[in-house]
Amino acid sequence: MFTRQAHRCDPDLPFKFIIMGKLPHLHGVIFQWRNNIKKDQGREDPLLIIEWVFLSHQRSKRMTRPEELVAELIRKARVRIRELAGCDFECIHIPIGLRSGQITKAMLEHLLQENEALQFALDSFTGQISIHRPAHKIFNQDAKFTLNLKDVRSRKPLEALTVFTDASGKSHKSVMTWKDPQTQQWEADVAEVEGSPQVAELAAVVRAFERFPEPFNLVTDSAYVAGVVSRADQAILQEVSNTALFELLSKLVKLVSHREQPFFVMHTRSHTDLPGFVAEGNRRADALAAPAAMAPLPSIFEQAKLSHQLHHQNAPGLVRRFHITREQAKAIVATCPSCNQHALPSLNAGVNPRGLNSCELWQTDVTHIPQFGRSKYVHVSVDTFSGAVFASAHAGEKTLDAIKHLIQAFSFMGIPKELKTDNGPAYRSKEFCSFLQQWGVGHKTGIPHSPTGQAVVERTHRQIKRVLNQQQPVLKTETPQTRLARALFTLNFLNSTFEFLNRPIVRHFGANPQLNIKERPPVMARDPETGRTEGPHDLVTWGRGTEKQLVLKVAGDLAEDDCRTTQEDVKDVFPLQDPGWDPNDDEGLGRLKRYQELIVKGLERAIPKTINWSALYAIKQGPSQTPSEFLDHLRDAMRRHTTLDPGSDEGMQQLINLFLGQSTGDIRRKLQKIRGPNSRNLETLLDEAWRVFSNREEGYKQGMKKLVAVVKEGEKGKHGQGPPKQGPPRLGKINVYFVRNLVTGKNSAQN
Repeated sequence: MFTRQAHRCDPDLPFKFIIMGKLPHLHGVIFQWRNNIKKDQGREDPLLIIEWVFLSHQRSKRMTRPEELVAELIRKARVRIRELAGCDFECIHIPIGLRSGQITKAMLEHLLQENEALQFALDSFTGQISIHRPAHKIFNQDAKFTLNLKDVRSRKPLEALTVFTDASGKSHKSVMTWKDPQTQQWEADVAEVEGSPQVAELAAVVRAFERFPEPFNLVTDSAYVAGVVSRADQAILQEVSNTALFELLSKLVKLVSHREQPFFVMHTRSHTDLPGFVAEGNRRADALAAPAAMAPLPSIFEQAKLSHQLHHQNAPGLVRRFHITREQAKAIVATCPSCNQHALPSLNAGVNPRGLNSCELWQTDVTHIPQFGRSKYVHVSVDTFSGAVFASAHAGEKTLDAIKHLIQAFSFMGIPKELKTDNGPAYRSKEFCSFLQQWGVGHKTGIPHSPTGQAVVERTHRQIKRVLNQQQPVLKTETPQTRLARALFTLNFLNSTFEFLNRPIVRHFGANPQLNIKERPPVMARDPETGRTEGPHDLVTWGRGTEKQLVLKVAGDLAEDDCRTTQEDVKDVFPLQDPGWDPNDDEGLGRLKRYQELIVKGLERAIPKTINWSALYAIKQGPSQTPSEFLDHLRDAMRRHTTLDPGSDEGMQQLINLFLGQSTGDIRRKLQKIRGPNSRNLETLLDEAWRVFSNREEGYKQGMKKLVAVVKEGEKGKHGQGPPKQGPPRLGKINVYFVRNLVTGKNSAQN
């Protein structure tokens, strides 16, 4: 630095700039050059140094390309010369050296066209760009900085091997998988890497570059990793506090910079159901990286939030469906951006005449929804008692469209006694009146030019449009019919009020006397043990003939299994006609009891089982529960709450996931470390779980032995120098506590 100097500027000479130094320590000089002075004549030096320009010691990026350093120097120099002289440079010298050969003008133009940083740095520059240095000792004493203008990173996919990478922060798995072009089989390389998911996936990328020196395509679902790989060629690293990350970045820069064959890197979205080879490979990588344990079900409050994000039902509907408090439901609706944007003030019920039961009085009208396009005429019918709504989109509002709408509404909500409409020409036509007469529906119209007489249906118009706007971000690509059906589902099946928590569809069909279930006939029951006939009893279920046959078939199959053992005839044990057994006889009473047991078992097994996965996920291993007891508990719950057989392949895989995810913490952590085929072998997992459980018991016993030794040693020291007192030593509170636990057999995990 002691050789650096500066001079006064000459206002008649233009300013120039040159880049000097070696990578990564580049610097520049703002100078002027006097062409009329020759150095060999012993006169003044033609070089006038105006100012030195240096890069910042702390760079904004962890990885910087050499071209970006050059661009940063040019940008700083141009800003500085505008501050000093209010002008731009006449010429910028970029003396680039190549590893082999010399740079040409065409190479420089290609570099400027391909590099975005240089384009921004040279924006609106009208001077010259030179690759040569002026003849001066200051410029010649520094060697040219070298650049590798050959880019090994391809801008388009290659016809070569494709490698997929992924990682998981929970399982700490670093995965890369590929399809062997010769065997057409999927292969994988899985390693365990501590750190964040980005670090784990970066480790997989480094292994991919080490394993495949030939051309290949790299597909990753991490935008961070894809960006790092695209900038790694000849990059200059800044010091990183994370040692593991710095080592991986250094390896990656070295591998990419010295690579001869091209590669292509691409970022793809994860967890998509799109078709194609890329999506399939990414799904395989996701499956390899995912932890073995299944994710727990979200809480009730989170389920309510997810449901509202999908359907946008109101707060009373959330209270009724998820049994949360009113404050929680109102908070969910208040924090929803779509509901806040389209929120409307609440209004009272109004004074429009309403029916005393469902299907007594309907109101029908037409509203316009422009975003539906040609089907913008939406015909709406609402039951004034229950609030049940039906709407259909049509291409017009003529009589034919109104009739089509009402036929669809009748098939959905039933036939009303009376229909109220406005005085529109479609509702006053002879065809419409004849249609209503044919269906036996009364018709009346409101006061002309007074929409308040149709207030119920007018308010329904507003509710439909509000729900459509709230659901638009989710359903904007769906057809008008689908969007309208989703809005009707929310209004009829999800929304309710705090005064009436029943949904409109329940009020509609529950309050209609024509739709109520008819009173079932009373039945008499005879007890085979006592012989007494009791009743009449209310019939619990009314089965069809097919259900009766199903119960008899299942009970008959059970009887056949019993008869194989007892060598009896099935017709004698389980007859399909009344055998006339006498309950007063011991033999007849025994046959009746056996027949009753078979019928009860047939009812239990013939009834379709309700699947309840939540009950299965709620089972957790207790601290003192052995692995075998926990596994049997899971098997019994799977038989009780699902249709899966624990002995089948599908049931076995689900059982393994439950056993891995719902064991105690120490057993779960140990099982998740098992790799390879043994990680899906139930016998291996059970043996390992027993080993952890037994070691826990051994540790407890050793601790108790040490505790007893400490207690004895303490009791010896209490006697002092004199003779010991007669009788057993007195136990303190802590000693009594541990001795009691030792006697009762409780282990440390319970305490």
